[in-house]
Parts: sequence; structure tokens; C-alpha cells
Amino acid sequence: MISENDMKVIEPTQPIADLSSDHVQTGLPIPKSARVQTFSPDEWESFVEEWATTLNHSYTDVRRFAGAGDKGIDIAGFCSPDGFEGMWDNYQCKRYEHPLRPNEIWVEIGKIIYYSYIQEYSPPRAHYFVASRDIGTSLQALLKKPKELREKFKSNWNAHCRKKITMKKTIELEGDLLDYVDTFDFSIFSSIPHVELIEAHYHTGFHAVRFGGGLQPRPKSDTPPVEPATNESRYIRQLLDAYGDHIHMVLHQIEWVTVFSIAE
Repeated sequence: MISENDMKVIEPTQPIADLSSDHVQTGLPIPKSARVQTFSPDEWESFVEEWATTLNHSYTDVRRFAGAGDKGIDIAGFCSPDGFEGMWDNYQCKRYEHPLRPNEIWVEIGKIIYYSYIQEYSPPRAHYFVASRDIGTSLQALLKKPKELREKFKSNWNAHCRKKITMKKTIELEGDLLDYVDTFDFSIFSSIPHVELIEAHYHTGFHAVRFGGGLQPRPKSDTPPVEPATNESRYIRQLLDAYGDHIHMVLHQIEWVTVFSIAE
């Protein structure tokens, strides 16, 4: 038999904000973080382009790579006019139907390793993975352990990098390249949650059109206290003076309950 304790009274969750007529017309807004996860490839690309404009204040120049073969570069932020020969940061933006996994970053790390090894560019100061559905927990943990990240990268070279960094040649992880990997600073690899992208995007001129929703929902109002708080005394005094002027009486603080009765 099913016990009464196994059954629960139906109690819909109360909204965390005061609702308005807009909600009745259009329904509750979709959270921005959830909306980003539903972006099509074109929408994700446009969103990233819009977000990248917020990087301009942090760098001398910000560019998106548009050459043949990405060489591991998506969005580059340059710290000086020296470009790739100077200090720079790389932002690798990915769109998948699931959180980003380790097996999906090995070739991206491989490109940064290989192309900096052959001096196409200097190693970036920082390399950020940004994904439409964020970073999976296993990858998050791995990015915080640079030494383990290096060893797993090496063990995954043949399967994910050897023939996939470039279609023109097979790249063996040996000799000077292996030495380069062993001394490379793997702590440069980290991630940025898409929530941070949304927060930055909020300060662009694209945000209202991209996410809509009008103003933020009004927080639920607190229940007025039975007795006025100390910091309300000046407001109450001015309110009493206003009511007193209207009814041609001098109202004292003790009469505040009567005053509100008169106002009603």
C-alpha cells in the first residue's frame, strides 16, 4: 500500500519577483544563460562577435582570426603593437550540444603548442576556452592541474593531434617538439563561464536586442514593519507635516497611525 507520507500536497513554487502585465502577455522570460545554450551556430557566432567588443578596453587591439586554417586562434587580444610577437591572449569559443569535454580540446591545445613551436606566433599569455554550454566538470578539474593536463595531452597526441593539427602532414611528438611540450607552461589554459560573457555583453549596445526581456523583474517587496524603523523617522516627520498642512493641524509623531487612517 502507498503510504500517506509518500504523497505530497501540490504547492507550486512562488515567483521570486513581482509579476507584471508583461508576464501575462509573453510569459516568464527565459533565463539568459539558458537562451545562450539554444543559440544556433550563426547566433552563437554573432553573440561572440558582440561580446568581443567588450575586450577593447583591455587590449591595444582585438582581432578575430579569419585566415585559412585557424591555427588554434579564435579571438586574439594584443597587449602591444607587437601583435603575435608580443604579449597576447587567446579566446577559443566553442559551440557544442553538451558541456565541453577533454577530448574536444586536445587538438586545440595541440595547435597552440605546434604553431608556437614552429614560431608562427609566440605562446599566448593566457588561453581561454569559452563554450556555449560551459565546461564539463572533468575538464574544469583538469584545467586546474597543469602537470596532469600536460601528461594527458601527451597520451592523447596520437589519437587527437598527430594527423589533425594540419591536413598537410603527420606530426610526430618526438625530439625537439616533445622537449618543447615538456617545458611548455600548461597553466595558461583555463576557461570563462558563459555567464561571465553574458555579464560583459550586458554593457554593449547589442544586449537589449539580443536578449530582450525589457527591464529586470522587480524584486519582491518586503512586508512593511508594524512600527516605523529609526531610519524612517525623517521621512515620517515630513509626511506628517504634509498631511498636517492639508488638514490644517499640527500632527505629532505619536499620531502616525491616525494619519494613515485619514489618508485612506
